[in-house]
Amino acid sequence: MLKDIEQILNSLNRSELIAVNKMIINRIKIMDDLQRLAQNSRFYPGQKVSWKGYDGVIRFGRILRINRKTVSIHEENDEGGIWKVSSSLLTEAV
Repeated sequence: MLKDIEQILNSLNRSELIAVNKMIINRIKIMDDLQRLAQNSRFYPGQKVSWKGYDGVIRFGRILRINRKTVSIHEENDEGGIWKVSSSLLTEAV
């Protein structure tokens, strides 16, 4: 199949290749959005979650808001900071 695609691409001119490139980029963005949506749907505001911070420490908090690319979390400790974390890095905490 890739050989067939390569032959088709070789037959296209520059403007056609640019158009195909835009279609491919758009398709990848749609696939990424669908994957993020599926990951985000596992969570809800108020849910307790855990994640590994930049320093390697496991942190716990409650979801404040689910954004398009990240989840806003209020960390449950003395400092109580707000973190923005990718939902792919979150685990439901009990």
